Amino acid sequence: MGESGYVHHGLLYKELEIFVQNGMDEYEALRTATINASEILGIEKEVGTIEIGKKADIVVLGKNPIEDISYLSEIRYVVKEGKILYKAINE
Repeated sequence: MGESGYVHHGLLYKELEIFVQNGMDEYEALRTATINASEILGIEKEVGTIEIGKKADIVVLGKNPIEDISYLSEIRYVVKEGKILYKAINE
């Protein structure tokens, strides 16, 4: 990230860290990337929360990002529509 505050594609966790550094709590930062984003895009019936009937697009982390937003960088699994796309080497 440069001085402009621009965050490159694929670094959403960094953007959420910036939100928290500037006063947003971890819970609200996570909502901006999940529930709020799906509502703004009009796809909240498909994604944004974990519910029966929604696409299983999930990131599994090693620690709770509500305790420390930087834990978002510790990805263990990425699941897209119920299929594992990424599994950490040590898992």
